[in-house]
Amino acid sequence: MKILINMTNIQILNKLYAEYKAYEIGGVLLGKKVNEDILITNIIFNVDVEKLSRNKYVRNILGIKDVMIDIIEKSNYEVDYIGEWHTHIGISTVFSNIDRKAMIELIEDFPELVLLIKGKIDISAFLFTNKSIRKLTIELTEDI
Repeated sequence: MKILINMTNIQILNKLYAEYKAYEIGGVLLGKKVNEDILITNIIFNVDVEKLSRNKYVRNILGIKDVMIDIIEKSNYEVDYIGEWHTHIGISTVFSNIDRKAMIELIEDFPELVLLIKGKIDISAFLFTNKSIRKLTIELTEDI
């Protein structure tokens, strides 16, 4: 299993990282299964400037829930919520204990979730299930 992501979504992550490089920011991932892989179709974000922090990303699902629902409905429910993404200041793209704890709480409602972490240079992806955490390979796909 690997994560499939197109250049448009990579550029979105790079732009957001550059714009908010002094803070951790994030949002949700929408996508779908393609054979055994997971395709990221949408990277959704909502920056609450008052809650920005250098060392912690604070989830704000309320600000993006309507956007998510709209995208999911327009896709005829082919696309769905597949996980979370956020940035790490600096080079590290390894999930922290705080990240792990947050994802474990989220997988109580989902069988598996992706966590994508954007650092200064790299992007890492992890698959969280109720039984394991696995690092996934990221593969660039064509823009759809």
